[in-house]
Amino acid sequence: MRSLTWQGNPKPHPVWIETGDAERAAVSLARQVRRLGESGRTFVIAERRVRKLWEEGFFDALCRKLPDARLISAQGGESGKTLEGLGKIFEKLITHGADRYDIVIAVGGGALTDIVGFAASVYMRGIRWIGVPTTLVGQLDAGMGGKTGTDLPGAKNIMGSFWNPLGVLIAPAFLQTLSMREIRNGLSEALKTGECLDSGILSLLEKKAEGLLDKNPDALVGLIRACARKKMEVVARDPEDKSGQRAVLNLGHTVGHAIEAVGGFRRWSHGEAVAMGLLVINSLSVECGVLSAAENERIRSLVERLGLVGRKTPEPEAILPSLAVDKKKKGNQLMIVMPGPLGHARIAPIGAERLLDRKHWSWR
Repeated sequence: MRSLTWQGNPKPHPVWIETGDAERAAVSLARQVRRLGESGRTFVIAERRVRKLWEEGFFDALCRKLPDARLISAQGGESGKTLEGLGKIFEKLITHGADRYDIVIAVGGGALTDIVGFAASVYMRGIRWIGVPTTLVGQLDAGMGGKTGTDLPGAKNIMGSFWNPLGVLIAPAFLQTLSMREIRNGLSEALKTGECLDSGILSLLEKKAEGLLDKNPDALVGLIRACARKKMEVVARDPEDKSGQRAVLNLGHTVGHAIEAVGGFRRWSHGEAVAMGLLVINSLSVECGVLSAAENERIRSLVERLGLVGRKTPEPEAILPSLAVDKKKKGNQLMIVMPGPLGHARIAPIGAERLLDRKHWSWR
């Protein structure tokens, strides 16, 4: 197992990458828990679907290494990332007698790690936790950085906190059971990272596109390492999103989150919505002169090649109510991440009506 480290004040959490099989990942996780746990107990909150898939390969091995661990099942996905889902997590922790000296481990997709991290941040005014993201989105982006939260109807991540985990274990072995839609969700986030932080990631996506879609382990590990390193370098410089450096990671997400909300967090996946958001904001960036037409076409070509946008897309006007409650809004202006040139981005105040202009939706 390898650990990625960064310099920062305060220093962000470590990320451990275990490239072995699921059982090896359980052994590595147990070793970290024993090292960090001191006298506390361990509560493993696992997404139901993930627990069913990995009962033998991961959870049995983890319980052998941590015989006192208590397994708790929870609803995954955006449908579980609600106040009701949050309440159920609290109820289960109380029922099992969890206290502030214990450690909670979140095993599941980015939505599950978001809500468990949020629960950990407020349960008994804060308990320790470890993230184990099991989706590609979680492993290269959403499961790292200490941002936690939950949704309200029509507003994604409107409640949340900054609560760094003790660490995040990334085990690419989990990715082999993912659907193609879930793989593409992660590739959308990788595309965003390359566009706003490192154009080398775009080159990696172009070079390894077929291998990534085929879930080639070496291709996936290379992409995860590249994206995780860039994500955590930004987190180290701006851990609580105060200086604006971390905000560039929201590229494509203002429109993307609004699209998810319009679809009730079910019709379009997070990755599909983000990819549509990227296409809209890239078109606007070309109009503003910060992204070239050739760079825009390069991104559009990658979106098409990777199959990131489905056939059905929303009407632009439909997202206006969700834009009105975007948490990055400042007065009547949306603080939008504008890409350009590729590998760089900036924050600019933009009126919502400019995002709804149909010329920026010409890809539909």
